[in-house]
Amino acid sequence: MLFVFQKFSTMAASGDTLSWEDKYALISRNLQEVLGEDKMIAVLKERDLKIYWGTATTGKPHVAYFVPMVKIADFLRASCEVSQVVLQRVSHSGIFTQEFCPTLCVI
Repeated sequence: MLFVFQKFSTMAASGDTLSWEDKYALISRNLQEVLGEDKMIAVLKERDLKIYWGTATTGKPHVAYFVPMVKIADFLRASCEVSQVVLQRVSHSGIFTQEFCPTLCVI
């Protein structure tokens, strides 16, 4: 099993501060639905969000990985701390043992 972990803290320019409303706008833009909106706003009023994104690939990474990367860029612009984990599972027979399962968790 291949395991890659990366941690990113911010993409915002130094000294550049955003209000919680601006951060929320970046975090929620281009999303069809936001779950736990009230709790997220309460956290944004106190501190920056910590976000975990994990995925298990079913083959070589391809162009579809740019979709979550664009959203992760929004999180970084909103001064969120993003942890990224990429797992690749391969069985000895060459058949993948687990289905593709992307996870995005905001804490």
